[in-house]
Amino acid sequence: MSSNKLNLSQLPVEQVANFKKQLQEETERLSVSMETLLALIEKFNNCIESIKEVTSSVLLEDSETEMLIPVTNSLYITGKKNTLKKNKDKFIVDIGTGYFIEKTGKEAIDYYERKINNLKLNYTKINDIIKERTNTIKVLDEDLAKKLGTQPQASQLANKDGLLLK
Repeated sequence: MSSNKLNLSQLPVEQVANFKKQLQEETERLSVSMETLLALIEKFNNCIESIKEVTSSVLLEDSETEMLIPVTNSLYITGKKNTLKKNKDKFIVDIGTGYFIEKTGKEAIDYYERKINNLKLNYTKINDIIKERTNTIKVLDEDLAKKLGTQPQASQLANKDGLLLK
Protein backbone atom coordinates (compact mmCIF):
# COMPACT_ATOMS: atom_id res chain seq x y z
CA MET A 1 0.00 0.00 0.00
CA SER A 2 1.02 3.57 -0.49
CA SER A 3 2.14 5.72 2.42
CA ASN A 4 -0.08 8.61 1.31
CA LYS A 5 -2.68 9.33 3.97
CA LEU A 6 -5.88 11.26 3.72
CA ASN A 7 -7.60 12.67 6.79
CA LEU A 8 -11.29 12.29 6.06
CA SER A 9 -12.37 14.51 8.95
CA GLN A 10 -10.70 17.51 7.26
CA LEU A 11 -12.39 17.04 3.89
CA PRO A 12 -15.72 18.64 3.01
CA VAL A 13 -18.69 16.40 2.23
CA GLU A 14 -18.61 17.26 -1.49
CA GLN A 15 -14.99 16.22 -1.84
CA VAL A 16 -15.58 12.91 -0.03
CA ALA A 17 -18.62 12.26 -2.23
CA ASN A 18 -16.62 13.01 -5.40
CA PHE A 19 -13.81 10.74 -4.25
CA LYS A 20 -16.32 7.96 -3.58
CA LYS A 21 -17.88 8.43 -7.03
CA GLN A 22 -14.46 8.20 -8.70
CA LEU A 23 -13.69 4.99 -6.82
CA GLN A 24 -17.04 3.47 -7.80
CA GLU A 25 -16.44 4.29 -11.48
CA GLU A 26 -12.93 2.82 -11.30
CA THR A 27 -14.30 -0.31 -9.65
CA GLU A 28 -16.87 -0.70 -12.44
CA ARG A 29 -14.18 -0.36 -15.12
CA LEU A 30 -12.02 -2.91 -13.34
CA SER A 31 -14.97 -5.31 -13.14
CA VAL A 32 -15.43 -5.04 -16.90
CA SER A 33 -11.72 -5.75 -17.33
CA MET A 34 -12.07 -8.86 -15.18
CA GLU A 35 -14.93 -10.10 -17.36
CA THR A 36 -12.78 -9.54 -20.45
CA LEU A 37 -9.92 -11.50 -18.89
CA LEU A 38 -12.27 -14.39 -18.10
CA ALA A 39 -13.52 -14.41 -21.71
CA LEU A 40 -9.94 -14.54 -23.00
CA ILE A 41 -9.06 -17.35 -20.61
CA GLU A 42 -12.06 -19.31 -21.90
CA LYS A 43 -11.07 -18.60 -25.51
CA PHE A 44 -7.52 -19.85 -24.96
CA ASN A 45 -8.78 -22.95 -23.13
CA ASN A 46 -11.00 -23.66 -26.13
CA CYS A 47 -7.95 -23.34 -28.40
CA ILE A 48 -6.08 -25.89 -26.28
CA GLU A 49 -9.03 -28.28 -26.39
CA SER A 50 -9.30 -27.89 -30.17
CA ILE A 51 -5.61 -28.68 -30.62
CA LYS A 52 -5.95 -31.77 -28.43
CA GLU A 53 -9.03 -32.88 -30.35
CA VAL A 54 -7.45 -32.43 -33.76
CA THR A 55 -4.28 -34.29 -32.79
CA SER A 56 -6.08 -37.19 -31.08
CA SER A 57 -5.49 -40.61 -32.60
CA VAL A 58 -9.24 -41.33 -32.74
CA LEU A 59 -9.77 -38.34 -35.00
CA LEU A 60 -7.00 -39.37 -37.37
CA GLU A 61 -8.23 -42.96 -37.77
CA ASP A 62 -11.69 -41.97 -39.05
CA SER A 63 -10.80 -40.71 -42.51
CA GLU A 64 -14.31 -40.43 -43.97
CA THR A 65 -15.86 -38.10 -41.39
CA GLU A 66 -16.17 -34.46 -42.38
CA MET A 67 -15.50 -31.59 -40.03
CA LEU A 68 -15.80 -27.81 -40.04
CA ILE A 69 -12.51 -25.97 -40.09
CA PRO A 70 -12.54 -22.35 -38.90
CA VAL A 71 -11.11 -19.84 -41.35
CA THR A 72 -12.18 -16.80 -39.31
CA ASN A 73 -14.35 -16.34 -36.23
CA SER A 74 -17.49 -16.60 -38.33
CA LEU A 75 -16.38 -18.48 -41.48
CA TYR A 76 -15.86 -22.25 -41.66
CA ILE A 77 -15.04 -24.63 -44.47
CA THR A 78 -15.69 -28.36 -44.60
CA GLY A 79 -12.82 -30.78 -44.69
CA LYS A 80 -12.17 -34.46 -44.22
CA LYS A 81 -10.21 -35.66 -41.27
CA ASN A 82 -7.81 -37.71 -43.39
CA THR A 83 -6.32 -34.47 -44.73
CA LEU A 84 -5.05 -33.85 -41.23
CA LYS A 85 -2.71 -36.86 -41.27
CA LYS A 86 0.10 -35.17 -43.17
CA ASN A 87 -0.18 -31.88 -41.26
CA LYS A 88 -1.49 -33.23 -37.97
CA ASP A 89 1.04 -31.38 -35.84
CA LYS A 90 1.17 -27.97 -37.53
CA PHE A 91 -0.96 -25.11 -36.29
CA ILE A 92 -1.18 -21.46 -37.23
CA VAL A 93 -1.38 -19.41 -34.03
CA ASP A 94 -2.66 -15.83 -33.91
CA ILE A 95 -0.16 -13.94 -31.74
CA GLY A 96 -1.98 -10.63 -32.04
CA THR A 97 -2.21 -7.54 -34.24
CA GLY A 98 -2.61 -9.62 -37.39
CA TYR A 99 0.52 -11.73 -36.94
CA PHE A 100 0.41 -15.51 -37.19
CA ILE A 101 3.12 -18.10 -36.58
CA GLU A 102 3.32 -21.81 -37.25
CA LYS A 103 3.77 -24.00 -34.19
CA THR A 104 3.57 -27.67 -33.36
CA GLY A 105 0.68 -28.83 -31.20
CA LYS A 106 2.86 -28.92 -28.08
CA GLU A 107 4.30 -25.47 -28.77
CA ALA A 108 0.83 -24.04 -29.39
CA ILE A 109 -0.53 -25.54 -26.18
CA ASP A 110 2.48 -24.20 -24.25
CA TYR A 111 1.90 -20.76 -25.79
CA TYR A 112 -1.76 -20.73 -24.80
CA GLU A 113 -1.01 -22.01 -21.29
CA ARG A 114 1.49 -19.17 -20.78
CA LYS A 115 -1.12 -16.69 -21.97
CA ILE A 116 -3.70 -18.19 -19.59
CA ASN A 117 -1.30 -18.06 -16.64
CA ASN A 118 -0.52 -14.41 -17.39
CA LEU A 119 -4.23 -13.57 -17.64
CA LYS A 120 -4.94 -15.36 -14.35
CA LEU A 121 -2.18 -13.36 -12.66
CA ASN A 122 -3.67 -10.11 -13.98
CA TYR A 123 -7.14 -11.26 -12.90
CA THR A 124 -5.89 -11.82 -9.35
CA LYS A 125 -4.23 -8.39 -9.24
CA ILE A 126 -7.37 -6.66 -10.48
CA ASN A 127 -9.50 -8.60 -8.00
CA ASP A 128 -7.25 -7.45 -5.13
CA ILE A 129 -7.53 -3.84 -6.30
CA ILE A 130 -11.33 -4.12 -6.46
CA LYS A 131 -11.43 -5.47 -2.90
CA GLU A 132 -9.26 -2.58 -1.70
CA ARG A 133 -11.43 -0.02 -3.52
CA THR A 134 -14.59 -1.60 -2.11
CA ASN A 135 -13.25 -1.30 1.44
CA THR A 136 -12.32 2.32 0.79
CA ILE A 137 -15.81 3.02 -0.54
CA LYS A 138 -17.27 1.55 2.67
CA VAL A 139 -15.06 3.87 4.74
CA LEU A 140 -16.17 6.84 2.64
CA ASP A 141 -19.83 5.83 3.03
CA GLU A 142 -19.44 5.71 6.79
CA ASP A 143 -17.63 9.07 6.83
CA LEU A 144 -20.35 10.66 4.71
CA ALA A 145 -23.02 9.25 6.99
CA LYS A 146 -21.16 10.59 10.02
CA LYS A 147 -20.77 14.05 8.49
CA LEU A 148 -24.40 14.15 7.49
CA GLY A 149 -25.41 13.07 10.99
CA THR A 150 -27.01 9.77 10.02
CA GLN A 151 -24.45 7.54 11.75
CA PRO A 152 -22.86 8.43 15.11
CA GLN A 153 -19.93 5.95 15.10
CA ALA A 154 -16.66 6.23 13.18
CA SER A 155 -15.60 3.58 10.71
CA GLN A 156 -13.96 0.42 11.91
CA LEU A 157 -12.01 0.26 8.65
CA ALA A 158 -10.28 3.59 9.27
CA ASN A 159 -7.65 3.84 11.96
CA LYS A 160 -8.19 5.63 15.29
CA ASP A 161 -7.21 9.05 13.85
CA GLY A 162 -9.73 8.79 11.01
CA LEU A 163 -6.93 8.41 8.47
CA LEU A 164 -7.54 6.44 5.32
CA LEU A 165 -4.81 4.90 3.20
CA LYS A 166 -5.26 5.67 -0.45
